[in-house]
Amino acid sequence: MATESTTPSEAREHVNRGALLHADGDLPGAQAEYEAAIRIDPDNATAYNNLGFIRAQEGKLEEAIALYKHALAIDPNRSMAHSNLGQVYAARGETDAALEALETAVKGDPKNTVAWDNLGKVLLAAGRLEGAESAWRAAASAKRCCAASTVPNAVRRSASAGET
Repeated sequence: MATESTTPSEAREHVNRGALLHADGDLPGAQAEYEAAIRIDPDNATAYNNLGFIRAQEGKLEEAIALYKHALAIDPNRSMAHSNLGQVYAARGETDAALEALETAVKGDPKNTVAWDNLGKVLLAAGRLEGAESAWRAAASAKRCCAASTVPNAVRRSASAGET
């Protein structure tokens, strides 16, 4: 919930600035922006997800898991948070938990090519070659299906969500 003196759009602006800094490799700057968004709007699932991504990049996997779970407590349907959580579980060698999170991600958003790709990688590492191939085919299909609208949708999403 945004505070009275601020608005959700101000929190979104911080998330968007954070995403740009994050993409440029400025993790401290991105972290500051995501934390500013959370101060303004403690229910900003995107800010928690993105902050979790930073923690994962820093190797702070327990903190990343806690942040992804917090994002999912706010918005249980957030496909990227499920995908990111799956990646952290995979990095910790928790294959079953990784697969569960990644399968939830692709069920929630069948067009999430990142989640399909991540699922394929985990399945391959688990020796499930047919499943991996299937996941990558789904990723390619989703990418082709959405190619005509990818750029306009990506611009709209980045302007409104700033999610990594």
